[in-house]
Formats: sequence, C-alpha cells, structure tokens
Amino acid sequence: MEGKFITKTDLKARGWTEKAIEDFLDEPDIVKEHSTYHRMISLYLEKRVISIEKSEEFKTWIEKLKNRREKLKASGLERAKKKREELYSKVDSIKISIPRFKKINNLIEKAIKNYNDFQFERGVEFGYENTNYATINMDKEFLDRITVNYIRHNLTEYDDHIDDLFGKTGKDQAYSLLKDKILIEIEKVYPEFEKECKKQRGV
Repeated sequence: MEGKFITKTDLKARGWTEKAIEDFLDEPDIVKEHSTYHRMISLYLEKRVISIEKSEEFKTWIEKLKNRREKLKASGLERAKKKREELYSKVDSIKISIPRFKKINNLIEKAIKNYNDFQFERGVEFGYENTNYATINMDKEFLDRITVNYIRHNLTEYDDHIDDLFGKTGKDQAYSLLKDKILIEIEKVYPEFEKECKKQRGV
C-alpha cells in the first residue's frame, strides 16, 4: 500500500480520540513492529484520514467534542473559583489573638534568642560555624524585623494555619491574606512595630 502513514500519536495531535479512531477509522491500514521499541504499532494512511476529516460527520463530531471540552473547562474554572472563595472566607473567619508583653525589651530578647537558635541550627545542618548572630545593640530596623517575625511565627498560630492551607486551591493568595491579617493585628497590639508591619505588608 503506497502513501504516507501516520500513527495514533499523530492522530491525537490532530484532535482525534481513541473512540473517534475506533468509530471513524476502524482497523489500521498497516500493523508493524516498531524499529526501536520492538512492539507492534498501528499505522493509518494519511490520505484516508484527511478524507474522513473533511466529511460532515467528522466535522460535526469534532464540533461537539470542542463544545464538551469548553463546558468541562468552564465547569472546572467555576469549581476552582468556588474553592478559592471558600478558602478566602475561611481565612477571613480566623481569629487572631496576640499576647502583649509588658516590657518590649523582653520580647526583643526572645526574638533575638529565637533568631540565634535558628542560625545555629542552620549552621549545624549545613556543616559550618555560623557567626551571624543578633545582639540587642543591632540597628532598630533589623531588630524590628526579627521581632515581628518572631511574633508572627511564635506568638500566633500562623504556622498551623499555613499547614492547613497547604495544597488547597487558591493557597498562595490565602497565604498572603493570612499574613496581612496577622500583621495588621500585630500593629494593633504592638504599635511600636507599625512601620515594620506595614513594610512587610507592602504598604
């Protein structure tokens, strides 16, 4: 049999499905062993495929397939939208409670210790001696940053909520909403760190 032949992979690249191949082409024109993978493959005469693709029956089928796929896509987008909205509503309903330290210096010292413990553990993990430790004498901007981070991660349930949001549709936006919500609450409880909270919120 003369002419160019195409495979099922080629057909699917043209928009065919397994069911369409079965319904419109029935049997392959040639079945032969693949030279590389040593398995039998079905080949279809291209001119026969083109002839079928030009038929009204096939055109009707391809249009119906297109419509079904568009409906499925729209339905999927709607479901994803609903899941995102439910997730944002869940974040909005989270109650944030942050304790107020009587002495700010005590809070800053805890933040420094937490930061230094992390630096030490990271040094051990990666096999080097880390000397990048914080002290109470460092500049205010740096101390404000590590203190706000300490409050967010250690004095709230931020990390637990992050774990709960993991893998959910819309999680990235939910992370951002949750972080901003906590930072706003930190501003209320600790107006001393308002500037840093606003900086971390990007406002």
